[in-house]
Amino acid sequence: MILRILIITGFFYIATSVQANSSSQVSSNTDTAVVRSAVFDPELATQKYLDTLNPEEKKKSDAYFEGGYWLMLWNIIYEIVVAWVFLSLGLS
Repeated sequence: MILRILIITGFFYIATSVQANSSSQVSSNTDTAVVRSAVFDPELATQKYLDTLNPEEKKKSDAYFEGGYWLMLWNIIYEIVVAWVFLSLGLS
């Protein structure tokens, strides 16, 4: 889910930066307000994408994101156990 968001925001960032560069090269007298409106806002794009999700998809996305915290906890516990085994058996 997060990867999908990053890919979509990256695509829009590249598309708008190419569009901004091409429009500024075509006419040097371009109004600055027009150029500023072509700047990509990733927070706005992310919010627009999240608004398209239904509540069930949003709940799954949140659960997937929060599951990473459990993985970090189990990783720390695993590291402590491995360190304890090596230290207690004199393998270090």
